[in-house]
Amino acid sequence: MIIKLAYAGCEPRKSFEPVLLRTLEGFKDSLPAEEVRVRVAATEGQSPPYGLRAQFVTPGPDYVAEGRDHTLPAALRKLVLDLLRVIRQRTDKQVRRKDKRKTGAARGVKSSYRG
Repeated sequence: MIIKLAYAGCEPRKSFEPVLLRTLEGFKDSLPAEEVRVRVAATEGQSPPYGLRAQFVTPGPDYVAEGRDHTLPAALRKLVLDLLRVIRQRTDKQVRRKDKRKTGAARGVKSSYRG
């Protein structure tokens, strides 16, 4: 997994970067991501000032999560929670589709013959 960091409106923080990289590496087993693009942004005059956006590039649709808060560690926690929510939604949707295929009528069967 290749992790690309981009900063907007702030300088790279040497104390925060290793924490961010370790956190993203933790998703290596659960997401088959080839690349992770992370944008760290700080905006003056906006509340909350710090925002993180991560895009996990995977075969198929990408996983995108965001987190905003008053500190970078808090924004990272919100990003992780959002990413877990996105992963849960995808897996639930895949399970529903799989169950629907098992219970649905065979293709090509007229609606009047379905049970």
